[in-house]
Amino acid sequence: MKKKQKLKERICALVLALAMVLTWVLPDAGMTVQAAAGDAKKVTLKFKDAAEETRGIGALTLKLQSNDDPSYEKKKEIEVKAGETSKEIELKEGVEYNYEVEKTGYETTKDGRFTVEAEKADIDILLTMSEITLLPTTDSVSLKVGETYDISVTNPVQELAYTWSTTDGNVASVENGKVTAKGEGSADISVTNGVKTKTVSVNVSKNQINGFSMTVKEPSGDDQSSVILTAKGLPADVSGNVIFYDVTGGQKTLLYKAEAAATVEYTYETDSLLGAKQFEAVYSGNEKYEGATATATGSYGKTQAITIDGDVSKEVTYGTEHWNDEIVIALADIENTLKGRTLATEVAFAQSEDAPNTGLAENVANVRVEESNHTIHVIPQNAGKITIKIKAVPGEGNFYREASVDYTLTVKRQEVSFENVTWNKASKVYDGNTEIELTGTVNTEKITIPKEKAAIAGKDVVAQPQNVTVAAGIYYMTVEGNGTANYQLVVEEGQNVVQNVATITHRPLYLTSANAETVSLAYGQNLKTAIEEMTGLVALCNGNGAVEEVQGVNPSETGLVGNDQITVLPGGDSAGNSACE
Repeated sequence: MKKKQKLKERICALVLALAMVLTWVLPDAGMTVQAAAGDAKKVTLKFKDAAEETRGIGALTLKLQSNDDPSYEKKKEIEVKAGETSKEIELKEGVEYNYEVEKTGYETTKDGRFTVEAEKADIDILLTMSEITLLPTTDSVSLKVGETYDISVTNPVQELAYTWSTTDGNVASVENGKVTAKGEGSADISVTNGVKTKTVSVNVSKNQINGFSMTVKEPSGDDQSSVILTAKGLPADVSGNVIFYDVTGGQKTLLYKAEAAATVEYTYETDSLLGAKQFEAVYSGNEKYEGATATATGSYGKTQAITIDGDVSKEVTYGTEHWNDEIVIALADIENTLKGRTLATEVAFAQSEDAPNTGLAENVANVRVEESNHTIHVIPQNAGKITIKIKAVPGEGNFYREASVDYTLTVKRQEVSFENVTWNKASKVYDGNTEIELTGTVNTEKITIPKEKAAIAGKDVVAQPQNVTVAAGIYYMTVEGNGTANYQLVVEEGQNVVQNVATITHRPLYLTSANAETVSLAYGQNLKTAIEEMTGLVALCNGNGAVEEVQGVNPSETGLVGNDQITVLPGGDSAGNSACE
């Protein structure tokens, strides 16, 4: 019995030794045999933060796969809910599993592996937390005071709280990612979850003021002793100060300081407001707005009027005695009123009732300035009316304003009568009335009496010149071009007859006839009757047995002037087929 027992022990020892040899020689084969023979086992998967393994992680997605476990030959997705940090599942002992883990705020694990061991019921899956990412993605931002900027975390870890902070609340504040620019400077805005931190640099600058301007209103009073300075264009919410300066000649003199507002106005009164001036308005700026500067310029002086010593107007009549003597215009108290200014003149022409239709200003008079004694010299030349503006003009460095005074010169036309006019002979063919146009000259100037205003004194048509009666009135001379007419004819009742100047000739009457004949009619004889009684002498126009109107003459009229002469021209026939000419 003892021998059999010993034999069994020896056989067992031999088998055990053989097994150990095989395990040492073929370890993989040994494991494979063990895996293939693995039993199902409940395993707890615990999800932890790789940097702090005591922190469990939930709210994630796990994907498992194994070629050696029929249940996981295809990748299987396992959801871990929020608040859960582990998941118990049934796996096979000795089998290796591949896994993927996705969780917001952590790096995604793409190729994780673990093997289910017989002696271990828990398997730790470690996740690495990602850096915090923000939207917008920029690491720095520039803001103006008062502006806001929203920042949000795009990959928040659900289990963690996020805290926002600023390095300088006077520059920029932050609340739940909303950044508000407070004042000029730089600050770092940070967000942290206790593990990771992300920082954005914020640079804050003041707002620029566009449209800040300054104006200078025209000074009040003749002495220009005050001026209104206005600064405008500041925002409605502005604060700080606006300061006005006189910066003439590079010297900066403070004039006025006021609280800033959209519009600030100041009346600057001084006895030295002379010459070119430059003003400046300065806005000091505040925590929100940058400072701003505006300038304005002006030229100022005193006023000193000038007056004429004597009459300010004169009338003369062309052609009369001393009419074109030189006129000397002097200024009153010239030593105290000219103030170093230079005299100058400007001449303007104006029509007048006494001299209508006259020429240009330069034709009326010669005007010059005598610098030696500050007088104006005027010599009349032709009829007309001019206004001479006498000016005291300041030169460079003279702070007195320009002043002026007006002097008016009227040169009236000379009145002439019929005897002064050289009349041209006038004539016309009798046309049923005795009106006639007359023309004449005085020196080189022409005068025309229209026919509506002149008529031959008698009715007879005579070859000798007859008197012409002219309607009473004023008749103005005319000249060619832009010359000045210096005369006017004044006609009065009872003195309105021009002697022996006009004639009226016979009017022709043309009839058709076989032979040229001339017939004279007695004064007062009816033309129609006389011709119609000359049977056989003439063939009446168109053979109609009556005298027709010829060239505007009514054949039936009576009371003709003188003896109308009828000329009978050849060219007709006895049948009266020729037309009257």
